[in-house]
Amino acid sequence: MAENTPDARAVSLSEWQALCLPEPLTRPPVPVNRDDTAVMMFTSGTTGEPKGAIITHNNLLCAIDAYTQN
Repeated sequence: MAENTPDARAVSLSEWQALCLPEPLTRPPVPVNRDDTAVMMFTSGTTGEPKGAIITHNNLLCAIDAYTQN
């Protein structure tokens, strides 16, 4: 492959990241309400019409809390 790409050079992962990501990745804070949607889960519909369920942040937090209590 080297003979087919004479101008190419090897680059370390850290060098590649510095070239591609000159600034650290940051996300602006987004206000989230407990009743906001966190996840939407769907069935495949193999036994009929596909169905979806909306899981709120509160549902997710309660499930995690219950799981960690046991």
